[in-house]
Amino acid sequence: MNTFRRAESNDIQNLVVLINQAYRENLGRSWTNEQYIIQGQRIQPQQLESLLTDPHFELWVCEKSSDDLSKQHNVLLGCIGLTHDQDDVRQLEIGTFAVQPDYQNQGLGRQFLMFIEQHIHHRYSEVQTINMYVLNVRHSLIAFYERAGYQQSGYTEVYPTDLDVGIPAVEVHLIHLQKNLLE
Repeated sequence: MNTFRRAESNDIQNLVVLINQAYRENLGRSWTNEQYIIQGQRIQPQQLESLLTDPHFELWVCEKSSDDLSKQHNVLLGCIGLTHDQDDVRQLEIGTFAVQPDYQNQGLGRQFLMFIEQHIHHRYSEVQTINMYVLNVRHSLIAFYERAGYQQSGYTEVYPTDLDVGIPAVEVHLIHLQKNLLE
């Protein structure tokens, strides 16, 4: 059974592996892989630790309970982050969204996105818009979000090489997507 919960500091090492595998390693079933687009790690332990202590950020994990009684831990299947807009409580940003490659293409990403949208609806009733940024060359990922009701705003940003999230191997920029919760 899959459950959702807030990430904790003892999740950091497993989350760093999960996020970097989902984004930067070419592991069979992964369709989120950016290995040929962005080089280098997607996240470092100290970056994740900093995020987890940021009062304007929430990181949620999805985990699968182990059926094996000899295992004392659950398996992390994915994560998704929410960043609260400090200047506008009506907006939240989704990011740090990753699904463990062995569990991709099974509907888990859509399930996770639905969970976080429901969480936003119930916990943050003032939120009117969910924002996210996606690499412009990730056409299948953009299409996934568009099927989920997100729309391209026309706004773009330069890839943030200063944030130590990898170096582009090809020319890329970020596309802003948004979902209006009032519609």
